[in-house]
Amino acid sequence: MKMKNLLMMMALVSTMSASAAMAQTAPSAAPAAPAAASSDKKAQHEEKFNDRKAKILDRLQKKQACVQAATDGKSLRACFPKMEKRWENRKGGAEKGAPAQEEGQGGAQ
Repeated sequence: MKMKNLLMMMALVSTMSASAAMAQTAPSAAPAAPAAASSDKKAQHEEKFNDRKAKILDRLQKKQACVQAATDGKSLRACFPKMEKRWENRKGGAEKGAPAQEEGQGGAQ
């Protein structure tokens, strides 16, 4: 029994030391990229990111202004035209589902 534990510990230590040796050599093996190319790519990426962020913020501010200006449900729904189908489906589903729920509740009591 002690021999098995000793062998397991030796195997564990040897794998740990091997992985540590590999970890030390891994960073030096990475090829160095040209600094100009990476900074140019980074600048392009940042520009695209900032453009997307500006577009999203603009849409968000327009929606916010629309919601703040809404005075009733219809004007609020006008702020979200893509959601109209969902709301219509929800209305239809609730009307159809209401009697079935009442019957189910009556049978359970």
